[in-house]
Amino acid sequence: MQKKVLATAIAAAMCAPIVAEAVTVKFSGHVNRMIRWADDGVGSDIAQAGHGGSRTRLRWAGSQDMGNGVKAGVYTEIAAARNVSPAIKAADSTGDNFGLRHASVNFSGAFGRIDAGFTTNANAGTYLDLSGTSAYDPAGNNLVMNTAIRTSVDDGAGRDSGVTTGTAFNSFTYGRDNLIKYSSPKIGPLTVAASMGHNEAYAWQVNLNTSMGGSRLQARVGYRDEDNNSNNTNFNISGGMAFSQGTSISLNYNNRDFVGGLDSEYWYAKLGHKFGNNTVALGYYSADDMGVAGDDSEEWSVTFVHNIPKPRVHLYATYSNFDYSHPTIATEDVDQFLVGSRIFF
Repeated sequence: MQKKVLATAIAAAMCAPIVAEAVTVKFSGHVNRMIRWADDGVGSDIAQAGHGGSRTRLRWAGSQDMGNGVKAGVYTEIAAARNVSPAIKAADSTGDNFGLRHASVNFSGAFGRIDAGFTTNANAGTYLDLSGTSAYDPAGNNLVMNTAIRTSVDDGAGRDSGVTTGTAFNSFTYGRDNLIKYSSPKIGPLTVAASMGHNEAYAWQVNLNTSMGGSRLQARVGYRDEDNNSNNTNFNISGGMAFSQGTSISLNYNNRDFVGGLDSEYWYAKLGHKFGNNTVALGYYSADDMGVAGDDSEEWSVTFVHNIPKPRVHLYATYSNFDYSHPTIATEDVDQFLVGSRIFF
């Protein structure tokens, strides 16, 4: 009898499904919408749209201990935004802008971290803005809309110059590729990252992050070579100080050299101040040889952000003026005023 009971128990155990502990995943993201008033010198328009500086998105990330101090992780992010035409007084575009931003696996431990898949290259993120307002500034890490720059109405033209605000202002510091990337653990105040993508696209970055008397000092240097992909190389250097009383200063210089083409430069300075749950920032941006050789672009902006911690909501307003100088034709300024909300989940 006992033998039959034991045999039955063993058989039941062998037939039971094997339970494996999967990677624990957390979902997060945000919805970012704005009302945008724009004037290109020929006409003006008001639009309700998604914010291109930080599009609506959904992400899921997770990790699980593999033993011996090593963790396996996943990171996936999808962005979604209804298409809106960047032109002044244009009909609403049809279709949706839905795309994959990240899809990668990673392994981390005392050795650092290795990412493999579609994700940011090692040079991405060298753009430094310690005020925390870059996601809402049209000349920040990503333009809200590529508004066309018009030829001067004084010439009786007011035509499309062939250059947009997106062409005239580009920080060259963001990019996602199919790659493998290594990020070091902290080496004192420094971290180092290097990546290699398909067709010999490689990048590196050195990041300094330290404190001095209650203030935070940060600096980044990065390089990306895409000669075999986009026929250009990028060099970026930035630095800034966030003082304990809430004031911050950020500086950035970027250079993109196209093989047999433009040698473009972009730099900015931003002064920010945090008081309570509010931040105000003043930015000045300058760029050369972006659309055509010999052009010059200047932009200044004022940004205000109100942070509501619970629930996590950002309310923001930004005014920007874009001044583009073409070497052979006169052009009109572009003015933009944005007001919007970014709700996190």
